[in-house]
Amino acid sequence: MAGNCKGKIVFVVMILAGICAPVIAQTHSADVNGDSAISLSELLRVIQFYNSEGFHCEAGTEDGYAPGTGEQTCDLHDSDYIPQDWHINLSELLRIIQFFNFGGYHIEEDTEDGYAPNIPIEEGEGGAEGEGDVEGVEEGSEEGAIEGMVEGEGGVEGQPEGEICIEGECEETILLPGGVPVEMVWIPGGSFMMGRYSDEQDSYFWEDPQHPVTIPGFWMGKYELTKAQWTAVMGTIPWSGYDDVLDDPNSPAEYVSWNNAQSFLTAMNTCTGLTFRLPSESEWEYACRAGTTTRFYWGDDPGYTIGNDYCWWYYNAYNVDERYAHIVGLKLPNLFGLFDMSGNAWEWCEDDWHSNYTGGPTDGTSWVDSPRGSYRMFRGGGAANADDAGSCRSAGRGGMDTSGAGSSLGFRLAR
Repeated sequence: MAGNCKGKIVFVVMILAGICAPVIAQTHSADVNGDSAISLSELLRVIQFYNSEGFHCEAGTEDGYAPGTGEQTCDLHDSDYIPQDWHINLSELLRIIQFFNFGGYHIEEDTEDGYAPNIPIEEGEGGAEGEGDVEGVEEGSEEGAIEGMVEGEGGVEGQPEGEICIEGECEETILLPGGVPVEMVWIPGGSFMMGRYSDEQDSYFWEDPQHPVTIPGFWMGKYELTKAQWTAVMGTIPWSGYDDVLDDPNSPAEYVSWNNAQSFLTAMNTCTGLTFRLPSESEWEYACRAGTTTRFYWGDDPGYTIGNDYCWWYYNAYNVDERYAHIVGLKLPNLFGLFDMSGNAWEWCEDDWHSNYTGGPTDGTSWVDSPRGSYRMFRGGGAANADDAGSCRSAGRGGMDTSGAGSSLGFRLAR
């Protein structure tokens, strides 16, 4: 039975601001490999700092940024142009995206990319167009990923009235009973190719045909819905007593059917006065890809050697006897700032099951039959998958009866 609750919404809005340059450094702090270039994986680390409340300077902390040793005073991260702010804001992130787009950066003063110690940066200065090699990621995986993520200033269609968002860079936090937060990320509208590409490795015929879809902007959960969030609204624990379940409030709510998810959404909407829903299948894939065109949002990864940094799947979960969904947000996010879109827990979508995309909508809406069928779609793959990391691909899809539930099967909010 859902609890009687009132939700509180808090908007976190980032805008461009004038900033000052960092302290002198021969190699930029974001340049982990020391090759005078910013690769996609290095950019994602800075995005991770941006998405969190800040970064740490102590050795052994979870974000891995530990410049100081022992009692030594921590050095500033070179992305942190506001001295001692210990946080990466949007304008600082834009500078690193600029380096990524150029494929490199300069350490000399007065150079065009602006990484020049003690040289002020003018207000509104942003990234430049261009492409660079991405170490450890197959060619094409970063194509289009940054475009649309930081372009534009001002209102975005569908954003909350009176709020200012830069596309892809606006977040909101809704507080549930007990102060349990739900974080949402604005996903900017755009077009993409949905489905598997020709001869895609470890793919299936029900991911055909690949086809263009245009998606309006929408809100998407930054993380999979957690046990703490479910319990705050519903007051129940449907995963209780099952095997392969992590007893941690910050791990995904699982053993929830599609019907259970609908009950939660009804209660959540009553609780908050907002309109939450499951994403459509096309919205889900668009948000997962975040502008990429490869098998995974970190590249094609034909040998499955890169994905451990981005997701919980067969290789770092099931195969090491951790056959459960893990705490959300521990892996690197995609370029929309969403965590665990691949692996960890399968995620319900609104759509009815269809064995291919022939005749499906191309406008981002859910594909709903009349009358409705008994099976629904889910996406993303899970940590409990036995020897099937390929199901975690961006195009991977599956289905189950609306009353079906299981380990590593949950959902993510949209609205």
